Amino acid sequence: MLDAIHQFDKLRFSSLINLPFVFSHGDLDIQNILISTDDLESPRITGIVDWEWAGSFPCS
Repeated sequence: MLDAIHQFDKLRFSSLINLPFVFSHGDLDIQNILISTDDLESPRITGIVDWEWAGSFPCS
């Protein structure tokens, strides 16, 4: 039984082994981007919030 579990894991993850991974915020939207408006001619991003969905995911 243990051998069958190991074989299942190999099959399940074998397609992911050679894929590149990317780090993603997971919920990047306008309400999660903090912008400084001190200088209205050149506003700048001062922070990004709401990281609970962030992670490393395969590019597929």
